[in-house]
Amino acid sequence: MRVISGKLRNKSIITKHTDRKNTRPVTAIVRKSLFSCLGDIKGKTVLDLFCGTGILGIEAISRGSKSTLFIDKDKNNTKHLKENLEHLKLQDITEIYNTDYRMALKALKRREQQFDIIFVDPPYKWVAKFQTLNYIIKYDILKTEGIIVHNMDKHTVIDHEEFETIKQAVFGKTCFVFLRRKSHGSNLSGNI
Repeated sequence: MRVISGKLRNKSIITKHTDRKNTRPVTAIVRKSLFSCLGDIKGKTVLDLFCGTGILGIEAISRGSKSTLFIDKDKNNTKHLKENLEHLKLQDITEIYNTDYRMALKALKRREQQFDIIFVDPPYKWVAKFQTLNYIIKYDILKTEGIIVHNMDKHTVIDHEEFETIKQAVFGKTCFVFLRRKSHGSNLSGNI
């Protein structure tokens, strides 16, 4: 797998040790569309939640994000992500939490840390069970103008009183939904 754009363009990400049962690395063509929608992300803070290989967070750094924090409960995933970040010399602008996402979000609340962009990519069968959006609200980790990019099965429907869908893209069985808090403007650009 390679980074497709920005300062790390064509740099390889090692994924051979990733847990394939619960991890679906986002393909290059899908990443291109996602980041086209997000537009300029220079200086933005990013959270890659259920990060797996970490490719979305790494792609964000390559395109100019200020920092990326990765969260994944799988020790194998975070071990190899750490190796990739070291190989790419990104340790100074990244952080990895190897724990349950609820504990990680609670810790971020204590640190009063918020993000401009949050990638949410849990295993499809757990999207409803995890109630990730509820915890994002509970721990107030999304900035007022922030965007959530939620990956899920295309048949899943998000109906949350705090968020509205501003864009949606379907790629095969996968659906990416762009969400923002209700009553706030969108700075999304591009087309999917």
